Amino acid sequence: MSTAPACIKSFNGKVRDECLNENWFESLTRAREVITIWRQDYNEVRPHGTIGRIPPAEFDVKLRKPNPSTTDAGSVNLQTLGPLSN
Repeated sequence: MSTAPACIKSFNGKVRDECLNENWFESLTRAREVITIWRQDYNEVRPHGTIGRIPPAEFDVKLRKPNPSTTDAGSVNLQTLGPLSN
C-alpha cells in the first residue's frame, strides 16, 4: 500500500494512462522524447482545475508577480483599498 500523497498518486496515474500506456517505446531515447513532450504539455499547456483552470506555468507567473495591495509583511495596504463603508 502506497503512502504517497493523493496529488502524487493522481499525477502518477495520469502519466501512466495518458503517456506510458498510449505509446510503444522502441528505445530509451524515444521514451525520453515522448515523456518530455507529454510533461511539457502537462506543465505548460493543459489547464489544471486545482489552480483555477490555468496551466501550471501561467499560475507560476501569476504567483511570482508582486501584489500591489499588500506590503512586504503581507498585511493589507489601506491606501490602495479605497473608502471604507459601515
